[in-house]
Amino acid sequence: MSPVNCLVASVWAVGLVGLLCEHFHMSALIIDSVRTLFAVGTTAATGLVLIANGGHHPDPCQFTRWVTRWVYILMYALALVRVGLSFGETQVRPLDDFQFYVACCVLPLWAFRLLTPALVRYFVL
Repeated sequence: MSPVNCLVASVWAVGLVGLLCEHFHMSALIIDSVRTLFAVGTTAATGLVLIANGGHHPDPCQFTRWVTRWVYILMYALALVRVGLSFGETQVRPLDDFQFYVACCVLPLWAFRLLTPALVRYFVL
């Protein structure tokens, strides 16, 4: 398993821990800490993958689309876990609490997709 795959798997696992902490109503400090770790992890992983590997890929646009697909696939996997956890709840909670996880996945992806060409020239070349 490559280091990038390990990083992505560990960030996804942190997101899963965050969902479980919210489901089991852990303390607000633990939930906020896990959410912060998830936000920093997704930003770092997305930036690392796009900047470090995007400059060496023969077709950077195709590589960026590939990374985007995997970000969305992993985000939908977290959403399925969230929906699965909601089936076991007696009190119905709105699913809008998942918006934090969506923002943590999508915003860094959009930002790094815009900044990658400039950052690749600056850091890689």
